[in-house]
Amino acid sequence: MAHFLTDAQYRTLTAICDTLIPAITHQPDPYGFWARSASDLDVPRHFTRRVRDLLDPDQQAQFRLGLSLLDQPLAVALLAGQLGSFASLPPATRERVLRGWEVSGRPELRALFQSFKRLAGALYCSLSDGQAPNPNWPAFGYARQAAAAPNQAAWTIQPLAITADTTLDCEVVVVGSGAGGGVVAGELARAGHAVVVLEKGGYYAEPDFDGDEDRGLARLYETHTTVDGAMLVLAGSGLGGGTTINWSAAFATPPHVLAEWESEHGCAGFTGPAFQASLAAVSARVHVTLDESAPSPESLVLERGCAALGYHSAPVPRNARGCGSPPACGACGYGCPRGAKQGTLKTYLQDAADCGARIVTGASVEQVVIEQGRAAGVRARVGDYTLVVRARVVVAAAGTLHSPVLLARSGVDNPNIGRNLRLHPTSYVFGDFDEPVESWTGVPISRYSTQFADLDGRHYGVVLEHPPAHPGFIGLGLPWRSGQRYKTLLSRARHYAFTIAITRDRDPGRLEVRRQGRPRLHYALSRHDAGHLMRGLVESVRIQAAAGAREVSTPQAALETYRAGQDLAGYLDRLERQGLAPNSCTLLAAHQMGTCRRGGRRTTSVLNPAGESWDVPGLYVADASTFPTPTGVNPMLTIMAVAHHTAQAIEARLR
Repeated sequence: MAHFLTDAQYRTLTAICDTLIPAITHQPDPYGFWARSASDLDVPRHFTRRVRDLLDPDQQAQFRLGLSLLDQPLAVALLAGQLGSFASLPPATRERVLRGWEVSGRPELRALFQSFKRLAGALYCSLSDGQAPNPNWPAFGYARQAAAAPNQAAWTIQPLAITADTTLDCEVVVVGSGAGGGVVAGELARAGHAVVVLEKGGYYAEPDFDGDEDRGLARLYETHTTVDGAMLVLAGSGLGGGTTINWSAAFATPPHVLAEWESEHGCAGFTGPAFQASLAAVSARVHVTLDESAPSPESLVLERGCAALGYHSAPVPRNARGCGSPPACGACGYGCPRGAKQGTLKTYLQDAADCGARIVTGASVEQVVIEQGRAAGVRARVGDYTLVVRARVVVAAAGTLHSPVLLARSGVDNPNIGRNLRLHPTSYVFGDFDEPVESWTGVPISRYSTQFADLDGRHYGVVLEHPPAHPGFIGLGLPWRSGQRYKTLLSRARHYAFTIAITRDRDPGRLEVRRQGRPRLHYALSRHDAGHLMRGLVESVRIQAAAGAREVSTPQAALETYRAGQDLAGYLDRLERQGLAPNSCTLLAAHQMGTCRRGGRRTTSVLNPAGESWDVPGLYVADASTFPTPTGVNPMLTIMAVAHHTAQAIEARLR
């Protein structure tokens, strides 16, 4: 990466990557996995590209500064106890330094370690050139899902090309095309209204969905971290938003959540028949059933462990049609290659297009146009061109991370914008089984448990599920401890079954709304929520052990592996005492909610109960940012139902 890193900085980065993932002499080594270092796969160059392309200038500057300091002998002496640049240290010393960072009592050193280890591990396990597979995959027993044959008929939506500065007129402009924006667009276009949909991502269809992690992440995801680096936050990007890449879990909104929204936040009507009608309508349109929830080997681990302990488990309702025959491929997270997933791309956006809606991809919306105090359209950039869309109603559905930024950038003056951020903090354990599990195969999260969903008497707790873990996720998530230990863990990849604990977080963070650049997520686990997540990890270890795992591990850096036959109670006690300090274990979040919440009082919310801005008439928000509190379950179906409900209010207004 010419000019982005100096030669010395790149040399330091290479030394770090090769210390994390070294070449090791090991016999047998039929696939060259043990002898293959990070730099043998060009990980440092790809690492640099990700930093250049995905981080803000301030974050890039911090990254370069850190590498420069590690080239200074005095700075390294403070960390390693001997003079010299990091790259010049003997390999054993470099490894000792990195292990010291991993378990350091200083949060900034733990964060520094994790920033290198997670990305280097993910790249080492997922990189491929689109033709040849990653050479490590045979050692893992992994084979990537084959791409669908090219077929022009797969692209059933024809986005509007913008080839000059353009002004469009319509009744409703929708910013975003995911679970919220897609439903609003489909409903209003089907009702006969002129609709324009603006999506900042690209349009991809079945032939693009080849299960390639690295390419799929680049095309279809946004990745963020909390400001302390402790939690990795994933969001969908591209036409269809999160509904294109989620795992198809389609849970109805729990009744206690709707009651909470109505009684505690003044959102009248959410417990009544109108919302239930919206929930039923979206469930029918996206084909939510239990018919596509065939158990995978990984799901049977969760089911078997729960049964042995007397815990609840049940099939997961899914929005799919034709997923299970032939057997499910497990590639849901990178787009459905069969077109079986019934996200907005296949349903509501198709409805909108069929009814004449104009859809523009690659459109970065800069602001809502406000005239005489009312929303009058939006201004966007599409490549080198300006696009102005004039509309009677503007619907922001850019997601929890971007809708509040759009509102603030447009001059909406409401102090609640960006507050109330909820993330469903998630962590995991993994069991090593004698027989292959291949967590990347079969239906993702076809089983779940709500045994611990109410740990405080107010319906805050954890839901346990099993994720589809492909090599990149495994490389990111396994604890390190040493290069030898890390590769030993990777070599058992096909034998792992993962259990995730998803926390319904009671205590919010906030999103720092910056008019330029990426949003900054200020979020730390409260003691209350950390206690619930820890309970989820403890019970997940119990479940894995009860299911017959030979070993069970957590992502905690300083905790050893549990081995069958050892004192389980003692191990769980050590697990709890280890705690969840920032960057001492891996935390993930894929469900962002709450930053433009609706409510009955202007002083505590951004939107009124109908989803319209208190401050700008004609401006609605229709995504998970509107939730007064988190759902506690995968929120896709709730987003859709809320958007459907909002669309009915907009339609009544437009008549």
